[in-house]
Amino acid sequence: MSKIKGPIRNLTALEKEIYRLELEANRTEGKLGDNFKYLKHHFPEMALGSITQRFASRSLWVSLVELLFQNDHLRGKMGKGLEWLAEKSASWIKHKFRK
Repeated sequence: MSKIKGPIRNLTALEKEIYRLELEANRTEGKLGDNFKYLKHHFPEMALGSITQRFASRSLWVSLVELLFQNDHLRGKMGKGLEWLAEKSASWIKHKFRK
């Protein structure tokens, strides 16, 4: 469904535009959910890669950070933190769009 060109002048056109925007919002919400799932799954590796590049000359720091990110308990806590962040972000976005 394509975007309506120009101003909306009747109820039918308004309903079509609302429907189109709802479909677009659902697609965007799905993409956002997929992106958060990807981030949750890959965050430890991405963070580790970022930190190891920054502190590559300090092998002790690199070893310590690798050890921390390989800890399953810490990875679980990071995942829960990302879930919380995703929920709060989604509720904030929904709140802003309802205004």
